[in-house]
Amino acid sequence: AGIVIVAVVVIQAVDQGWWQPSTESLARVVAIDAATWQPDAAVYAIDDAVAAGDVLSLARGFIELSYADGTAVVLEGPASFEIRAATDGRLTRGRLTATLGSTSKGFTVRTPSAVITDLGTQFGVEVDTGGRTDVRVFQGLVELAAVASLGAVAPARLAAGNAAEVDDAGRI
Repeated sequence: AGIVIVAVVVIQAVDQGWWQPSTESLARVVAIDAATWQPDAAVYAIDDAVAAGDVLSLARGFIELSYADGTAVVLEGPASFEIRAATDGRLTRGRLTATLGSTSKGFTVRTPSAVITDLGTQFGVEVDTGGRTDVRVFQGLVELAAVASLGAVAPARLAAGNAAEVDDAGRI
């Protein structure tokens, strides 16, 4: 009975605006260029905060996010990118370029077919409608693992100037 009472009090507090649940801002929108949003998607403006669980769904155009650690992410539509944590996001389609801050490491981009983990770098990821993932490393090093083989096959390391593709069957 005590749990039910607490739940009712919390629901009433939120409904009445007395209390707001914590939604920690992980990044801020710092630039938008010719962006249009997917129907029924949340619409963001410059200086809006982005929190864990937020999904940016662009029909076209560009949006740039700046994370507290200095990481910059540029998303090109059509695209869908979910903020999962301060160093973790999920790109289900579209293009993304990540430039890590000087002290940043470990930023991870998950796609339907791959997991890309930065090891101090600048890299680009593209996911097509079939789930195929292309990764290009502009500076530094990334670790690339195919989702279908996680744990079964050692991840590949890609250095600057290299690229790889992971198909929807998990082949690198």
